[in-house]
Amino acid sequence: MCFLENDIIVIADAKNKKLKMLNKNYEIKNDIILAGNPCSLCYVGKEQVAVALRNEGKIQFVSCDDVFSLEFSFTTSQRCAGLC
Repeated sequence: MCFLENDIIVIADAKNKKLKMLNKNYEIKNDIILAGNPCSLCYVGKEQVAVALRNEGKIQFVSCDDVFSLEFSFTTSQRCAGLC
């Protein structure tokens, strides 16, 4: 789970391979399907999060404006289980 500057909460839904955007009332505003199961995420800058996709060995950056949009990504040599 990440808290963004604009009172938005981003959560990982590993079972459904999604990120979900919640407003301050915990209502789902938006979601996006990912290439794998997100196991960790962290805030990296204004309205942007990095998401670890464990089994894919991939870090995906996602813009969190009014809607999600996938940005760049990179692969790791091993499975990635967490971000700080």
